Amino acid sequence: MGERLRTQSGLNIEVVDVEQHEDQPTVSETERKANINSTKEHFLKVYNNCKYSLREAKERETTVIEKIIWLLMFTSCFIYCGILIWRSYSKWIKSPAIVMLTENDEPIREIPFPAVTVCPERKIMSEVFNFQHYIELSNNKTNVDLSDQVQNMYEDVSLICDYDRIPRNGRNVSVGNETVGNILKASTKLLKVMSLCTWKGKQRTCNSLFTPILTEEGMCFTFNTIGPEDLFQLENMHTDYEYMKKLNRTRNQGWTMENGYPFDAPRKTYPVRGSGAGVKAGLGLKLTEMEKGLDLTCKRRLSGFKILLHNPSDLPRPSQQYIRVPTFEDVTLSFTASLEFTSDGLEVFTPIGRRCYFADERSLKYFKLYTQSNCEYECLTNFTYARCRCVHFAMPLELSTMDIEDEGRGDVTTEEAIRIAEECNCLPACTSITYETEVTQTELHENERHEYKVVTGNNSHSGDIKTSKVSNVIIFFKRPLFDIFKRCELYGTSDILASCGGLLGLFMGFSVINIVEIVYLCFLSVYRRHKSDKCEQSNKENLHLKN
Repeated sequence: MGERLRTQSGLNIEVVDVEQHEDQPTVSETERKANINSTKEHFLKVYNNCKYSLREAKERETTVIEKIIWLLMFTSCFIYCGILIWRSYSKWIKSPAIVMLTENDEPIREIPFPAVTVCPERKIMSEVFNFQHYIELSNNKTNVDLSDQVQNMYEDVSLICDYDRIPRNGRNVSVGNETVGNILKASTKLLKVMSLCTWKGKQRTCNSLFTPILTEEGMCFTFNTIGPEDLFQLENMHTDYEYMKKLNRTRNQGWTMENGYPFDAPRKTYPVRGSGAGVKAGLGLKLTEMEKGLDLTCKRRLSGFKILLHNPSDLPRPSQQYIRVPTFEDVTLSFTASLEFTSDGLEVFTPIGRRCYFADERSLKYFKLYTQSNCEYECLTNFTYARCRCVHFAMPLELSTMDIEDEGRGDVTTEEAIRIAEECNCLPACTSITYETEVTQTELHENERHEYKVVTGNNSHSGDIKTSKVSNVIIFFKRPLFDIFKRCELYGTSDILASCGGLLGLFMGFSVINIVEIVYLCFLSVYRRHKSDKCEQSNKENLHLKN
């Protein structure tokens, strides 16, 4: 475009056409470049001012107020940084481990089927000893002279009947083998508690699956529990009576809690392992309670059974944990298993810090295999013996006596006995297996309460147990896989270094380079001082020689 200039005031002015060249920048581009140059100049000016201010502040002497403010800031940052670092360190030491669920599941054939312990509620056969009769005599305060044998039986049977109102005119101390002998004589037998057993869908004789075992509840029957040769420290056990029969079929065949089954272990091994989930891969029991012949007064007229699912390396304690199975019920126990192990990185911490014991860190006096349950049982044994100089007949101790008259009057005080108990420190094992059980039950039909069917080969026949109350129990894995939990480091070495280094860098401007510089400067200062002293000594010697 062009513009024509007009003549003014009589002056002749040349008309010029002004046109914009294509390469000439527009007004907007010119303004943008001018803004950029202005911004650069502004930042350079600010930088120069800051640089000049810092140089001036460095060259001039600081005032007292500035020194105090700087000292307060440095001290506050140093203290707060130290507090945060101490908290991180304390958390690292006190709680170094965290348990997390891994993404990997393993088939249940890699772990044992749980041990199953069955205890009848009605324990005493009245045909052997009529406990109810002697209770009535005691309540009526009848003056009847009992023979020593009957009186001893009465006192011994009361131990498993939870009856503490026996007369105090009996013997003060009972010998362990005599007490256990009386209990075994009066207790009901295996085949009268279990009339039918199936394992993995096949009928088996109950004697070939279950083993009698002495517990706090008296005589019970256990399946898949490790035998006494592999469970107890036999050299520290008495030989007066057995807690569990020594059988070849209950010997441990290479399984350990830490390593599981050997790589070349056969499918049929002990403790027996699971083969799959569901009823056909589980254990089936038909439990029976005789309507006649069992004492009704023992255990306060309770009826039915107690069942405990536990680790094969645990000594069962049915008085602490159990599932109650009533009579005339069909009970299903489905369970899931989980394995918890500990990473090797936690070995540097103490057992208190990581909250568990590795296999080689803790040994027991009466048990070969360490578990938290076995440790607590041994601790209770030591506490009882220290306090009373006697133990329960089911406790694994060489001296097994029951002091009836002087109970609670041992050689140590209560405080000392409590100290003994606290020193047990029964932490969990670093590798452990747990079984979580779900219980469902329905009432048996009237026609099924006294009947059962026995299958032998291809033939089957029915039988009846009309004099007994029946309960059906089915125990099986709910899932074909088990969960794996890993106890690992909450803070690794790199994590705690990163945390402490980040705090030091944030509050103190600290780094490894600073450490190197400080060490270097200290070394350099010492070296220069040493060199200066050496030169000064050399000059003095030269001056002395000249003189």
